[in-house]
Amino acid sequence: MAVKNLVFDFGNVLIDLDIPRTEKALRLILGEVNLQHLPPQFWNDYETGRISESAFLDSLQQLKPSANRNDIIVAWNAMLLHIPPIRFEMLLVLKKTYNVFLLSNTNATHIHWIYNYLLNTYSITNWDTHYFHKTYFSHLIGLRKPDIAIYDFVIEDAQLNPAETLLIDDNAANIQAAQQAGWQTALHPIGAEICAVLDGYISIANWS
Repeated sequence: MAVKNLVFDFGNVLIDLDIPRTEKALRLILGEVNLQHLPPQFWNDYETGRISESAFLDSLQQLKPSANRNDIIVAWNAMLLHIPPIRFEMLLVLKKTYNVFLLSNTNATHIHWIYNYLLNTYSITNWDTHYFHKTYFSHLIGLRKPDIAIYDFVIEDAQLNPAETLLIDDNAANIQAAQQAGWQTALHPIGAEICAVLDGYISIANWS
């Protein structure tokens, strides 16, 4: 079935990431042994809004009370790199033909950085509405990929046909879950320029 809806992941698709930068920075500030005391669910809870930004930062600072809170924020945001201008142009072109959405596992601290980055670098103040028909952030909707419920939520909220909806994501687990929800999918290789490969993703989906 022909693709009518494009759903983009954010990290490593639209914005370049360097996750090891954050891991290294947090280890330097808080200590690797201390970080190991945090359960995996802690990070997921922050991305689904179950804990607030203040509680998240408090929990990290408690690992090493002498650590500077702003340094922790800078370290947490260190993974966020940049969005090349060509990707903004791509989104505007796509929006003329497709319903364009953003679906991201993220958190309040990162989104605050993103909005500041967009404003200070590109003077963009209306990212959510100018480049997308709608954005879905995990910490605001209480769901995160690869939970199948998040895909069903988007379909119901935006009134889409999953068979006409293409998810572009760099995470294989997210792709597999979307397929189980009836979506079309494209696994985006980390480091590949989305503008160069998007036409291929759409063509393959249309022929599948």
